[in-house]
Amino acid sequence: MDKDKIIQEAKKQLDYLSKELDKLEEKMKDLTGEAKKVYEEQSAELRSMLKDAEKKYEEAKNSSEETWQEVKGYVELTGKALRNSFNYFLSHYKKK
Repeated sequence: MDKDKIIQEAKKQLDYLSKELDKLEEKMKDLTGEAKKVYEEQSAELRSMLKDAEKKYEEAKNSSEETWQEVKGYVELTGKALRNSFNYFLSHYKKK
């Protein structure tokens, strides 16, 4: 896969995850007590991961061919880790 396709796919995934987290946050706004505290901590961690991934996306988008291979590996690894964390997070809250 070439640079533009990888970057395009990464952007689509980031946008999707961000929208899904927004939807979930709307559903979880009525949580109370310990459940709310845990949810807010986990949600904040995911938002931080999304923000970091978006920074790496920008770096990848603006990278030269010389630095592309280094950035590419990080973008792919970050994407997998973010998807796994996001899916784990959703599995706990989507049913509610």
